[in-house]
Amino acid sequence: RQAGVKQWLTTDCTPRWLSFSDDPGTRRALDIAAFNVYQPNPEPPRYAMETAWHFDKERSAHGLNRFLTTETRIGYIGDTISWDPVPSHEQFRMWMFGPVAYGSTSLMYWSGNRWRGGPWPQFGGVLDWSGKPEPDVEWLKELGAFFEKWGQRLVDNPVKASVAVLTDFDQRSALQVYRHTPASPTILPESFEAFHRLGMGVDSITGEDAARVEKLRPYSLIVLAADTALDGSAIPAALKKYVEEGGRVLITPFTAYQSGDGVFRDDGFGANLADLTGTMVRTGRRMGTARDKVRKDQVVLWSLPGMRDLSTVGVDGYCELMDVSPDAEVIARFKSEEPILNGRPAAVRKKLGKGSVIKLAFWSQDDSFLRLFRELAPNPGSPIADLLPFGIQAVPRSDGSIFILNTSSSPLEIPLTRALTDRITGRRIGGKTPMKGYEVFWLE
Repeated sequence: RQAGVKQWLTTDCTPRWLSFSDDPGTRRALDIAAFNVYQPNPEPPRYAMETAWHFDKERSAHGLNRFLTTETRIGYIGDTISWDPVPSHEQFRMWMFGPVAYGSTSLMYWSGNRWRGGPWPQFGGVLDWSGKPEPDVEWLKELGAFFEKWGQRLVDNPVKASVAVLTDFDQRSALQVYRHTPASPTILPESFEAFHRLGMGVDSITGEDAARVEKLRPYSLIVLAADTALDGSAIPAALKKYVEEGGRVLITPFTAYQSGDGVFRDDGFGANLADLTGTMVRTGRRMGTARDKVRKDQVVLWSLPGMRDLSTVGVDGYCELMDVSPDAEVIARFKSEEPILNGRPAAVRKKLGKGSVIKLAFWSQDDSFLRLFRELAPNPGSPIADLLPFGIQAVPRSDGSIFILNTSSSPLEIPLTRALTDRITGRRIGGKTPMKGYEVFWLE
């Protein structure tokens, strides 16, 4: 920039835990986030969920509500050998609609012929070794026709996000170094996934932005998802004002355990959030789960309306032991054969002004946290009638349409509140609707 360069396209930003697209330095250096995604085939069970939060993060990084896909896959990929099978037509379509549904305004492929020497001769692309089109170029023509018809509509009507999850490079770095339990990093992607299974759009918000209340106001709910090095007073102060004005905040385990430099707090985990939450975490226990040979699942009993079922504790059975102040209300308790845990608060709510804050002392291994999110962030007018099954992701757009993707190879059923038209095929669908493996709808 200082040398006067006007345009610079950077690639090789891939879906990694320590992706730096939302680091303050990156946000100052670049104007838009760009992303490379090469989908494995077959996809691991949690691959689509792990990729989706990266899409949300890239789209949100610069506040533009869009990002670029600077490389993605066509055909097969490899180096001196082919790494995996080529995708089916349906699988390829789902792969391409995925980033677009989440706000990508470009899809770029390798456009030259394959390397005939060096380390990457088996890396597929648009053209073969002789420079002629690969057979699946016909699939690109289909995509091109779709984007020629709908591309401007997609650009003009971006993702509609009504909730946000706090994450940034610093928080993820701290959690990678100090994981606390092996499964603690699952909380972040599962938080994003929960909203997509509720048919809601979700932004990521950085600590830098979360310290400014005007950046919080567009959202009905803010989730602090295992932000282990959340430090200082600026973010709690902004969150408190946001809640007093009517916002809602949910805070998961592992939040604010350490200073920004990684030193463990000696005044209580979450001490800098105590005015906000009405709680203090003195310590935690990895109680284990039924998957551990000598342990059982721990469960939680709720007293909150809409949360009548028991929740099963996940994330290696990790439970926080909280002190609760008189101005906070216990809304769930652990039910356990372990005296050290039985009856202790598992979730606490504190009301502040027009809003409220919920602090969780556990994270569930079932779908109960989805039901809690639905209670905290109602989505009136949504065409989604109930929780979507795992493997289905929904992303609403600002024109009232909604993308629904079956990211799995298996048929799954989606519950709709009303009949809608699929813009991709023109089909009219409603009620309990089956989706084929890898099928994609764009409904209005």
